[in-house]
Amino acid sequence: MKSGWEATREEEIRILRRFDAVVAIQEEEAKVFREMMPDKKVITAGISFPVREPSKQPEAGRVLFIGGQNIANVQGITHFIERIWPRVKAAHPAAELDICGSVGALVESCPRGVTVSGFVESVDEAYDRVSVVINPIWTGSGLKIKTAEALSYSKALVTTECGVEGMAPRPEGACRIAQDDAAVAENILDLLKSAEKRKAQEAAAGEYARKYLTPENVYRELDSVIREVAGT
Repeated sequence: MKSGWEATREEEIRILRRFDAVVAIQEEEAKVFREMMPDKKVITAGISFPVREPSKQPEAGRVLFIGGQNIANVQGITHFIERIWPRVKAAHPAAELDICGSVGALVESCPRGVTVSGFVESVDEAYDRVSVVINPIWTGSGLKIKTAEALSYSKALVTTECGVEGMAPRPEGACRIAQDDAAVAENILDLLKSAEKRKAQEAAAGEYARKYLTPENVYRELDSVIREVAGT
């Protein structure tokens, strides 16, 4: 089944050449555009978030996944519930998983310790109450918005290699990047069982967000191009 707008490489080049600059959401996509149009100005502009201080009193043992109904989210949280959550729950019986956002409507089973909240009025409250945030996706493209959002909330985040694709620079140390199911579970447990490690991870997340996810940084190139075109 086809969805959205499709164009050949030649059609895309012809359309993009009409503009003063081409904006990519992340650097890998920018490289593709530069290869397509070596003489065209190509810049990156991802997504920014206000940076928040760490939660003062997150609930011990509580984990959060929040997302929409795209296929990567559905596959990721389904795999997590089936393969990873049992490891976490067995080693830490008090652990609880909150699933927020429209992805919850497609979660077919809720084992012990899993709550599907669906749409929530306040994302701030959802983030504030949890100790660890997960982005357990294994497929996808573009910029991983939920990774950037979790870092901007100064949360202790556990994700995958796919979950940090598109992040520049790579958030090494700002979150826990796991290579397989066992590592995802181990990192979650490590953060749930040690408030000291969790707080250190929160501080690292906030530091990364302040350096790289503020509007001043994310839109610097775009602002420069706009000012150049406007003659200001």
